[in-house]
Amino acid sequence: MKLSHRVLIFVLMTWPSLAAVTTAAPRNVLPRGVQELLDSDVIPAYMQGDPQWLVTSLSQIVARVTPERVVLINQALSQSNLPSVSELLLDARLSLVLQGRSQVLPKPHPNEILLTIAPVEQAIEESLEFAQSIAVMQDPLPQIDSLKAFEKAFWDAHVLRNRLRTARMLAEYGQAMVREAKTLRPKQIPAEQRSLLDTDFAELDSRLVAAGLKLEERSLELRVQRLALAAKICEGDAPIRERLEAAFVGDLDGELLEQFFTANRDYPFQNAMLRAPGTLKDIQSRSQRVRESPGDLVKKGRLLFEGLHWWMRGRYGQGPEGNGMLKSMQALTDPVALFSLYMPVETPKPTDPFDTSQYSIPEIDRRHHHIWQFEYRRINVRQAITSRQRTQSGGEVKHSITKFDRFY
Repeated sequence: MKLSHRVLIFVLMTWPSLAAVTTAAPRNVLPRGVQELLDSDVIPAYMQGDPQWLVTSLSQIVARVTPERVVLINQALSQSNLPSVSELLLDARLSLVLQGRSQVLPKPHPNEILLTIAPVEQAIEESLEFAQSIAVMQDPLPQIDSLKAFEKAFWDAHVLRNRLRTARMLAEYGQAMVREAKTLRPKQIPAEQRSLLDTDFAELDSRLVAAGLKLEERSLELRVQRLALAAKICEGDAPIRERLEAAFVGDLDGELLEQFFTANRDYPFQNAMLRAPGTLKDIQSRSQRVRESPGDLVKKGRLLFEGLHWWMRGRYGQGPEGNGMLKSMQALTDPVALFSLYMPVETPKPTDPFDTSQYSIPEIDRRHHHIWQFEYRRINVRQAITSRQRTQSGGEVKHSITKFDRFY
């Protein structure tokens, strides 16, 4: 799992069962203390989604081992289906920053600084490459002729927006690591790693800013195009399902576009169509046509698609804590943190709840059965109680159950 591929609001987090996680290799070469920390702290912290515990335990390991030992640890983690040491550290540190808990982060050891600079740069470059690869960022913007294709384009834009946001945080972190590395004594930096100090994270950040500005302008251009298509569909004889969707997105796009253009009349657009004097008037005209659609389509579309949106969040959304079962503590005071969830990239296909031979989708059948006392936030995760059941054919199926204990 690459850090750059993790999306704050829409990427579904799935954790392997603890019963499947072992660090059997290579026990004969890892120091006993390191092995004990992996088994008693690192793996449970990863499984429980506790970034503070993960950073604290991994930092202790990295501080006491050589780069050669880190390679061996990565091999052990890989055999346990866990990311590498550098990915775990970066992911955990970034999670705490996103949750507003950066004050609990331990100061990185020189070994950790040198270990993470290159992966941070790579993650940023991957986000920039992704920005260049999606259709919404191509020149010129491709013409789209269906609502389904627009949905894909807006999804790509959303994914990119979150990746750029994460990458900018990584760039800031990388700059801090380089500054810290430059304060180290020369003998603390192996000769082969001294080139890391030349990594220009400020230049990478400027490229991320430019990509973000282009993305926002392209998103506006997409909305103008989709509004025009929606108005045409609403006035035609398309099936009712398509007209409902057109009314919903047309009303939404019209409202957002009118608000932006009214508040930013002198915005220096690069796109000629967005700069044109008559653009706002065209937007208002098309919005009015959508809202006057016969059959009260706008109201019905809102009820349908907003309901689907919240149903999907409740059914498949996962929070950043408690194996996805909980939101962060910051959600108690921050509306943004209250809204944020990890969501699946593709719409899941639910499995038969009575078929124990396959992985269950969604993972949790009825969430309140697992966390009845969520409002008290006194919940402790008990991981992976393994059980065995027999299928009708007599075959043995092994699966794991995650239980949540309640404390008062």
